[in-house]
Amino acid sequence: MLSLIPWYSRLVLRLLLLAVLAGLGYWMWQQLLSQPGKYYPSQIDVTLQPGSRIVLGEAELAARHADRRHIAITRSTDGQWWLGNVSDSRGVEVRLAGQDVLLQGKTLAAGQTFTVAGIAFAVESAEKILQLRDAANTRWLYDGQRLWRGDEQQAACPGESWMSWSKRQLKLLSGVSQPLEIGGLVGCGNRVANASLPSNAARIRLNAQGHYELRAIALPARSICLVSEGASCKPGQTLYEQSINLAEVSQMVVGRTHYGIHLQQDTLSLQPHLRMQLYQEAHPPSLSGVQWQMAPLDIWRIAERAPAFLCAGLGLLALVLLIALVAWLWSRSRVLALLIPAATLLTGLAVGYFWQGLTYPVLAVVLSGLVIALLAALVHFLRRAISPANALILAAALLQIGLGLLAWLLGPRLGEGWFLLMASVGMLWVVLLPARSFLWLLTMSLAAVLAACGLASQLALGMASPEWGGARFFGSMAACCLIWFSLQYAVARLADKGQLPRLRSSQADWLLGLLALLALAGLILQVIKGNEAGVFGFQPIEAAKLTLVLLTAHFLALRLGWQHAATHLSAFSLWLRFMAPVAMMLALMLTALILVHDNSPIVLIAVWLWILLLGWYFACGNKTSLLMAFALLALASVGLYAVQTGMADLQFFSLYPDRIQTWLAPSLHQHTGEQFRRAIKLAESGGLLGNSDVQPWRIPEVQNDFTPAFFLARFGAVGGALLAGLQALLLASLLGQSWGCLQRARGSHDVVWAGRLRYFLIWGFAGFLLAHFVVSWGTNLGALPVMGQPMPFLSSAGSLILLFLCPLHCLLANTSQSEK
Repeated sequence: MLSLIPWYSRLVLRLLLLAVLAGLGYWMWQQLLSQPGKYYPSQIDVTLQPGSRIVLGEAELAARHADRRHIAITRSTDGQWWLGNVSDSRGVEVRLAGQDVLLQGKTLAAGQTFTVAGIAFAVESAEKILQLRDAANTRWLYDGQRLWRGDEQQAACPGESWMSWSKRQLKLLSGVSQPLEIGGLVGCGNRVANASLPSNAARIRLNAQGHYELRAIALPARSICLVSEGASCKPGQTLYEQSINLAEVSQMVVGRTHYGIHLQQDTLSLQPHLRMQLYQEAHPPSLSGVQWQMAPLDIWRIAERAPAFLCAGLGLLALVLLIALVAWLWSRSRVLALLIPAATLLTGLAVGYFWQGLTYPVLAVVLSGLVIALLAALVHFLRRAISPANALILAAALLQIGLGLLAWLLGPRLGEGWFLLMASVGMLWVVLLPARSFLWLLTMSLAAVLAACGLASQLALGMASPEWGGARFFGSMAACCLIWFSLQYAVARLADKGQLPRLRSSQADWLLGLLALLALAGLILQVIKGNEAGVFGFQPIEAAKLTLVLLTAHFLALRLGWQHAATHLSAFSLWLRFMAPVAMMLALMLTALILVHDNSPIVLIAVWLWILLLGWYFACGNKTSLLMAFALLALASVGLYAVQTGMADLQFFSLYPDRIQTWLAPSLHQHTGEQFRRAIKLAESGGLLGNSDVQPWRIPEVQNDFTPAFFLARFGAVGGALLAGLQALLLASLLGQSWGCLQRARGSHDVVWAGRLRYFLIWGFAGFLLAHFVVSWGTNLGALPVMGQPMPFLSSAGSLILLFLCPLHCLLANTSQSEK
């Protein structure tokens, strides 16, 4: 019936999608508008007379993550206000002269002398090379990367693994600073021995301003004197006890709560604006020496400086579109087509270079220039093919993308109402998607419904949070959905009208090579400056996964045309020709993951490889790939059994031995094991229909790793079963769509290649989705150890959405171009 009247089936599907999204949207708006009133301290006033001192902590500062006694506010006899840290476990960060400074740190300068656990160091020079001389008259030289004792460079530390050695070499080649460590029993590499302190107790590193800064963790900071006084520190002279004049400070961070600072004669006013405690009553608590001014939490709030930030960002985006429009109207030759993007690139570089106050100025310079140049080049590339109506749609999509990015950067400074409004607009674009294929429309509809379920879960999670900013994960996901669906609609509209350029197989080699270089550059940047959590707030592994899917789909599509090789030797040489770039990309990805100690994507890659083997079998009937798929499945089963029975040597393979041991015996581990047990208990508390009063925020990673556990607790086993059913239906629709792409691959070489490319692209996409679903459900149900992989469409994972799901969905939107 659907094949006989496709327009009817698509209409029914659109109406059903509209009803489901409207129902979920109504539930979210009702939950948001009917939530009980919450209040927060909009201002905290501390009144002190000259010569007085007060200690503030979690209760006085409304900071959930602060210690009971965290900071000391002192007023000297001359009326000056001073801030000091009294916490043994957490530091205090202040903004001083536009720069973030940790209180337990000291910028070194020539002529200074400091003592670390009784060993005195005199600073002879602190320019490009730091020169220190200790009490034994030994000279130490440190250039931000390497350490010399006298004229000899320090040898590598004993037992250094090849991973740490490789990371150190990458940092040396890239010029990234490596900290000089003081403490421990062995002096080697970048470490100065000091038996009185634990290893890595104190550090000297080159900061972003080019100054050498001495820092220490809380307790060792008590053993560091800012002046040389022998083996003991006099009161007030330790790094731990140093104070800073509040007249020079504009902001500070205590625990995880941010405060603005204003001084008015005898009163110090602190204005919390991020991560403060929420209260059910408007009456402030009675606190000694502190007065609060309470304010209601508004879902339509726009924090201070947010309007200016939005206006500046939208103005910049409008300027970019204007430059692109000029390139469209006036460039009539290839020379001008190259000069205009180059000029905009140089303009972006100049603006970024002279723009002060950026955390990472070089990165911002490069990105701003590249975005301007790429947009100008894109519009010039499409200027003859695109119609005026579609040009307006593309411009509107770009404006919404810019608005989503700005809202994503502002985070909890905007109220939840604005973010839900953005998500509603994004979902409307999905309902209006042009589509000639029922399966393609079904795939996009299921993705939208799953994203709406994720938004509902994140909103419920944020409303249950005891602190302001708990809904920041909902806000980030809503902004990502606006970017995702508006861009997807623009691409689908252009593809439906046949106004997207057709890519040839010869052009794909160069484009995929460039994409692979960019993805590898992101991974190298993560190795050098980041860690397992990513770099600059993003996860480059998501872009690398996207590149791997595209590369593999391209080369398998080409290889499928050569499946009838004459001899085994030629078949082997063809496989080597087509799969060598994929193998190289995969090897570099795995190396980068091992260097940052992030092994969980290796499990995802294994599932993706298994799915691709099945896809190759269904494409050409090769039984070898089917046997390899069964062998891989058997190997995984044996490995899981070996882990559960303790037969596997996890230390040798370095496959998360701590997390696996926690999974096998959570009662023996007080920290991660307790988190794991809480998540399992939370999932079981929902019962059949869920519990609306669930409190999930005792689990640290509930917004990512354990979102499904919260979903089960909030919406019950029935909701979990419906969610798993929607995920299975999404995978089935993807595979059905892929089979249609393969069957329609008839005609010229490029047409056949494009159909096969879509086939393997969808199989690779489905493989990674299946891997994420299996790993996340297994983690939350206790069948697998915690691997740190989010649930697609459900968890707050901006990198997964922006760098993986959104590009692949836009590529799939182009499928309708060839479907009549």
